[in-house]
Amino acid sequence: MRAVVRRAVRRWQRDVEDEVRRRRCDVVVESGAVDLDDFRRDAVAYREAGFRLELLVVAAGEPWSQLGTLEWCLAQGRLVGWRGHDDSADALMAALVVIKDERLVDQVTVVDRDDQPL
Repeated sequence: MRAVVRRAVRRWQRDVEDEVRRRRCDVVVESGAVDLDDFRRDAVAYREAGFRLELLVVAAGEPWSQLGTLEWCLAQGRLVGWRGHDDSADALMAALVVIKDERLVDQVTVVDRDDQPL
């Protein structure tokens, strides 16, 4: 069931982002960058549409990251599984290397949990 919901959400998000690019809207997209093929495809689509791409990475220790995710989900009334968080956290460094090496974004900014640049 989880895989079916995830596919449906991705399809819906792609449709929304296609419309956003078509209308030339400013956009902020959240991504765990776990699936590098998806991230790459989206980055290329935005770049081909003439968008400047900036990546904001929040640097936090794992317990603080989990707490922040839990706080955010509770405030939004959403459920989150630890597996989704942990998969993203585990894949982050490898994803950043690929994003840098392939120049998938124009700018990378790293901040702490208080939004202060590092």
